[in-house]
Amino acid sequence: MSARTLIEKLRGFKGQQIMTCEPEIRAIAEPLGYVINVMDPDYNVSPILADRKRLNVMTDRDSVITNFTTG
Repeated sequence: MSARTLIEKLRGFKGQQIMTCEPEIRAIAEPLGYVINVMDPDYNVSPILADRKRLNVMTDRDSVITNFTTG
């Protein structure tokens, strides 16, 4: 599965709280070799190093998922 297909598959999680759907996201991403990196707007705003097998999960201040990227 390509990174683009993975992100498309996860699109339905946008708008949900990360705490409630993290296990489902992990169950989709980890078998494909992706490591999850939850990014919040105050502290973890960007990955330190590029990694093509990193799934970045962006959240807002209320821990609601706003976007997914890889890298």
